[in-house]
Amino acid sequence: MTIIQSIRKLLLLEGHTCPWWLAYSWDHRLRKLIHDPDKMIKPYVKPGNSVMDVGCGMGYFSIAMADFVGDCGKVTAVDIQQKMLDVLMRRSQRHGLDKRITPVLTRDGVPGEPGSMDFILTFWMLHEVAAKEAFARDLYSLLKANGSYLLVEPKIHTSKDVFEDEIAICRKAGFILRDNPGVGISRAACFTK
Repeated sequence: MTIIQSIRKLLLLEGHTCPWWLAYSWDHRLRKLIHDPDKMIKPYVKPGNSVMDVGCGMGYFSIAMADFVGDCGKVTAVDIQQKMLDVLMRRSQRHGLDKRITPVLTRDGVPGEPGSMDFILTFWMLHEVAAKEAFARDLYSLLKANGSYLLVEPKIHTSKDVFEDEIAICRKAGFILRDNPGVGISRAACFTK
C-alpha cells in the first residue's frame, strides 16, 4: 500500500466500513438540522408498513421509522457490525420502540422474504458494498410492488460519476428512478419497483 493510499484510507476516502465508534460523530440531536427524518423519510413510510434500514448503524433512521410505522408496522435494521446493532437496540428501548425493530446482523447479502418490504433505505453505505449488482438485485427482490427505495450517498465519498453508476446499477436491477430528493451534504435517488 502506498503512502497516499494509506492516508486516503485513514481519512476514510477509500473503500471501508465505517467503524462503530465513528458513528457517534453523526448520531446525535444536532444531526436533525441536516438529516431530518420527518422531511426525508416520513413521506415514504406509512403506519403499518414493513420497512428496512440497510446499514442502519446506531439507528438514527431506524428509530424514526419505528415511530412512523406505528404499533402495526415493523422495521428491520440490518448491519454488519454487532456493536452498531447493540447501540441501536439500547436507544430504541429508551424510546419505547424496541418491539417494532428487528436487528439483523449479516455479512452475506440482505436477508428477508421476497416482496415483503414497503420501503428500503440505504443511507451512506452503498459505496461500501463490493458486489453492488448483487446487492441491488437483493433489494429489488425484497421490495413490494410499488414500494420505494431511497438511496443516499455522502458527497465526500461518492462523486457524481460514481453515484450515476450506482443509479445505473439500480436501474439494471429493475428499479425505476422516481426523483432525486434534496438531502444535506448528500446525493440521493428515490426508486420504485
